[in-house]
Amino acid sequence: MKKVLGLDIGIRSVGWGIIDHETGEIIDDGVCLSLFDKPVGTPEPRDSPPDP
Repeated sequence: MKKVLGLDIGIRSVGWGIIDHETGEIIDDGVCLSLFDKPVGTPEPRDSPPDP
């Protein structure tokens, strides 16, 4: 059985689906909304220096 993975990558979510290539039957699907709650690799804000 040959399977096909489909992805729908959005700004705040990733949707996915797996189908059987021969029959077109949907095997599984889903969505993940919590991947982008906080950007990865974004440094924490630092305190700004006091004004002179």
